[in-house]
Amino acid sequence: MKGPRRDKTGRDPQEEGARGSAARGLAVRIATGFLRGSIALWAALVLTPAVRAQDAPSAAPASSPLPVAVGDLVFTREGAVTTLRREEEALGFLRDPAAPVLELRRGLPAPALFEGQRWQPDRLLTVSADEIGQVFGLALRARRLRMDGKETLTADIFIAASASYGVALAEPDPEHPDRLRPALAGGADVVFAPGQWGRLAAAAGRGYGPGAIYLLDGATGTARHFAEVRPLGRPNGGAGLGNLAWDPRHRLLFVSDRESGLVLALDGRGREVDRFDHGVTGRPVADLPPVPLAPPAPGPHSPHFRPAVPSSWGLAPLPRRIWGLAVHRGRLYYGAAEGPSLWSVGLDPKTGRFLDDPRLEIVVLEAGPGAEIADIAFAPNGEVLLALRALPARIDPEGDLARPEEGRVLAYHPMRDDPARWDQTPRQIGVGRGGVAGDGGLALGPAIDWNGRPAVSRCGERVIATGHRLPIVPQADTAPPLPLPAGVQLSPLRVSAPASLPPAATIVLPATGPVPPSERAGTMGDVALFAPCPANGGAALLLMCRAAGWGPVGGGAVTPSSSGPAGGTPGGTPGGGGSGDGILPLPFPLPPGGGGGGAVEPGAACLAAEPSVGCGENGVFLVDLGAAATAGLGADSIKVTSLTPGVSVVGGPVFPLPGGQIPLAGASPGQSVTLGLCGFDSTAAANGTPFTCCRRQITLSMPAICGGGSEGPGGTGGGAGQSGGDTACLAPQVQQLCRDADGVRITLDPGVDPALGADAVKVTSLAPGVQPVGGPTFPLSPAIFSLAGTTPGQTVQLALCAFPTAEAAAGTPFSCCRGRLDLAIDQEIPACPD
Repeated sequence: MKGPRRDKTGRDPQEEGARGSAARGLAVRIATGFLRGSIALWAALVLTPAVRAQDAPSAAPASSPLPVAVGDLVFTREGAVTTLRREEEALGFLRDPAAPVLELRRGLPAPALFEGQRWQPDRLLTVSADEIGQVFGLALRARRLRMDGKETLTADIFIAASASYGVALAEPDPEHPDRLRPALAGGADVVFAPGQWGRLAAAAGRGYGPGAIYLLDGATGTARHFAEVRPLGRPNGGAGLGNLAWDPRHRLLFVSDRESGLVLALDGRGREVDRFDHGVTGRPVADLPPVPLAPPAPGPHSPHFRPAVPSSWGLAPLPRRIWGLAVHRGRLYYGAAEGPSLWSVGLDPKTGRFLDDPRLEIVVLEAGPGAEIADIAFAPNGEVLLALRALPARIDPEGDLARPEEGRVLAYHPMRDDPARWDQTPRQIGVGRGGVAGDGGLALGPAIDWNGRPAVSRCGERVIATGHRLPIVPQADTAPPLPLPAGVQLSPLRVSAPASLPPAATIVLPATGPVPPSERAGTMGDVALFAPCPANGGAALLLMCRAAGWGPVGGGAVTPSSSGPAGGTPGGTPGGGGSGDGILPLPFPLPPGGGGGGAVEPGAACLAAEPSVGCGENGVFLVDLGAAATAGLGADSIKVTSLTPGVSVVGGPVFPLPGGQIPLAGASPGQSVTLGLCGFDSTAAANGTPFTCCRRQITLSMPAICGGGSEGPGGTGGGAGQSGGDTACLAPQVQQLCRDADGVRITLDPGVDPALGADAVKVTSLAPGVQPVGGPTFPLSPAIFSLAGTTPGQTVQLALCAFPTAEAAAGTPFSCCRGRLDLAIDQEIPACPD
């Protein structure tokens, strides 16, 4: 019998035509084991429950916790293979058990400049294929430990078994009965090759392997088998798992099973607590016919199982197949292969179990044939980022493991008129040569200042993606071109293609070992960053930032909860962390609709607001919401949450309606601040019964200059004078720009009208996270000051006020000559002379 007709690239036109037709249909609707040669071990497979947790941790005691610090990177990758051509046009391969499949790298200090350069931070730890086999998906869980009487923070790393790099089979070698050789197809004596799934799974003797989840224990620094996903009641036949997502609020681990198409929720001990079936529950929401669960595939004992043909591994059909996962604001987002498309389903606020409210979010019309959403990340600016990876029709272990030029990273922004919906036209963030050489791994991290430290007030401004063919700029003009390695690429979030096409505005961290340099697509896997960015799904890791002395991040103080109810009122902190096992819950209140204990009406036109903003004292801005609830809602209170990193609501977050004057701290003059509002009935909330939360987002512009003595040497507020208005008396000119220990040093001639008699200037940064050092007031002779928190390529706007210090000190009205300066932070700013 003839196989499916394929073109010159190995693609199946019928399959790709069906995929494209499905994508267009969705768009229309949305627009409305390591075996050591022991075959007997695998012959003793027994049926077990859907998920089996490891009975006991690894017996090997750890000498120290996992050496994790803020900024560190962990990524997965293909383990090296040994190939053997047994027949014409037939290539068999065996995994190298000693090959590294996971690397943990020190992330600080990090480069501040994106110059297409190679970055080689210290390698802290590797895990071999011998231990955990071939893996892709990663998830992080923050933990608090007490050692030698002191409290320290670390993180557990969950790792998922994967068939993304191919599935190697082995069979007895007739000439050497004690050895295995590559198998070109399944059979009665065929087993998974050593190094395919790892000895930690195989040692349990229950057929663990393709459905394995491993735990790199933060307390012990060792890897162990955590759970086995068996939703079909028997071992995974070879399709493996997709990706992972840790929900710190409910302490649940979500995993996508590539064989059944189910998404499972596991508790902290690896036991299944709930499952979600997109094929049956999700598809009908978009008027798509349900696709029920198919019978299990036979696995490697079937002669139809072919290592080179992914369609023989038992993968779920396209309409059911799921890969990428992310938990965001009380919902689980997941990537479906059909389209491909992004969907979401709600999580119960108290238990974290799946709600019956799936919805179609995005159809990716820009995806190439076979592309799937392998990873998902949410940026602080409201965007959702999707990393695509395409499984080839055939896998050659010496060739591409993913379809080349299909590895895009796309960013989608919420609609301006309806933030609950996404603008279906994305922008592209270039990865690798041509910008389409991503391998499906994605994370976000904070910007880096000139000292190589995280600028935590600018969270989520670096995109970290895995890829291949990553261009590196030679260090000298005459140097030969460098090889294109596989590894991790870092780039600015706000830079889109073509400006983001490598090597412009990138940093390359090559993987080590036999894989790079590599022209092969798909050799890299997932990536995760230990960083104070909730966008990474690691919100509890914010505590690491505080432990390092970098202060609170985002909307409010970072206050972990050690006990409390599972739900919480709109003003409370989510509970769920009182078990004493050191696993940290979500350490700050969720935005409206995520932290409440009741039902939510998203996007309801039930809350009117006519806000205004004024200046308070000590740099605080006062917001008068002028909010009123629609009749019938019964709302008497409002929860106000800052959705802008670095800006917090003082004295809240709950206020009586209409809200009065609500103080905001951490905002800069002229900055746009987005607030999330939730109007609710305080009586209903206090009773613990479901209550209605009327949600709304508003964006306010802070005053660029506050009047009165705020322009004087006293900083913001407290003075007795008045501003002299916007006069054409200032013509600022930058005389020198260089880099010093504090950041960027500016020598500024304000160009003040001599008639004003000004001898000082107040400098206010209008850029979030950027502040003048030692100011804000500087003498004019000329004015010399440094700016901290800048990032190369950034344009910083400064508000200037020149004034006579004698008049300001006397408490009498004084003149303030105002002006603004747009300062471009160039990629190559020279060091300041001694």
